[in-house]
Amino acid sequence: MKTLKYNLKMKSLYYLLIPAFMLAMASFSGCDRHEITAPDTLIGEWTLISVQGGFHPDIYYDYGEIKWNITNENTVIVENSSNNYPLPPVETDRYIYSRNGNIITLDNIFEYQFTINADTLLLKEGELAADGSVYTFYKFNNLIN
Repeated sequence: MKTLKYNLKMKSLYYLLIPAFMLAMASFSGCDRHEITAPDTLIGEWTLISVQGGFHPDIYYDYGEIKWNITNENTVIVENSSNNYPLPPVETDRYIYSRNGNIITLDNIFEYQFTINADTLLLKEGELAADGSVYTFYKFNNLIN
């Protein structure tokens, strides 16, 4: 008789625990699974290394001669200590940028297609026809490490 009561008690406990467990699992399934968003790789300080293509000979720059600091606040801070800089904007100043996919537009005037591969940023001007240029930047802080 004791065994029968024990078995009935265990079955009722079992039938109570199963729905409780299923309810708990359903409530946890709606939680974020600690989703990690990749950092925006365009943000940061870049140094211009070369300008190739277009109607000019290839140009190479010293480390840190021309820097772009692309911020989270849609600002590009250009520091230019070179006299040979074909990429607008030329002046050392702050410029507003906007993005649409892989297109960056500075001050609603200068538009470039960009690609990032590891620590290299390529800005492509035009349709890469004879008059288009490719600007190669390296991530600034990674070069000094």
